Amino acid sequence: MKQMLSVLTLSTLVSACGGLATTDGSGTNAGPQAVQPSASQDKPAEARLASEVRIPMEISLHTPNGQRYPDSVLRVVDKSDRALDVGLLVVGALLGSFRLPVAKEDYRGTKVETMRHPAMQHLFGGITATMAGQQEGKSGRQYKNPLYARPDTFALVYADSEDEKPPYELFIQTTVWRKPDSGGWLTSPVMVVCRDTFSASAFTLSQWEMEDYAAVKAKGEEHIRNCVGKVELALNELFKE
Repeated sequence: MKQMLSVLTLSTLVSACGGLATTDGSGTNAGPQAVQPSASQDKPAEARLASEVRIPMEISLHTPNGQRYPDSVLRVVDKSDRALDVGLLVVGALLGSFRLPVAKEDYRGTKVETMRHPAMQHLFGGITATMAGQQEGKSGRQYKNPLYARPDTFALVYADSEDEKPPYELFIQTTVWRKPDSGGWLTSPVMVVCRDTFSASAFTLSQWEMEDYAAVKAKGEEHIRNCVGKVELALNELFKE
């Protein structure tokens, strides 16, 4: 049975209304409560949608099939991580254990705890705004199965270069999925994978770090816009009956 670790739950589409519901793991609300709009039809569609349609949304930190843990915060991978991996490969070979080297963007790296994956903060608000108006005519509709988002990758990784200070690439990936409410145990979820690699600027690590990672934050916002666009194209499939 799948195990899901939810660190964020939206029991209603509340972002457009200025509120955010969270859970602390005990099932009780641990954050600000959702703002409840009045019944006035003069309210914008986003506000009316929050009270008319209930769509649970959750961040998932589930790690399927032994894959690398998701990146809830930024991970910085430098050349020393590659050297460590090569050393482990050599030691393992001498001991009779063989494995293929992993892709460098999957090295453990060093975490930057102050830089959260952009999907952890902004994705559901973007999806909420995009859905406003598209669920009209479904007043009172309550969806059972949540819309999940997994912060797969958020990493600054050195590019192959002979330079003493090589350029770094920024990898961001988010997966969004949901099973239809009418589906059974064997029903496969509809999945949307959003992946961006930002390298055209050829920034060094120090340039990415400037002004409290301003360039990383800007690219994270671009990733969210790209991902919301992909989710919008798949809304009919994601929320089919």
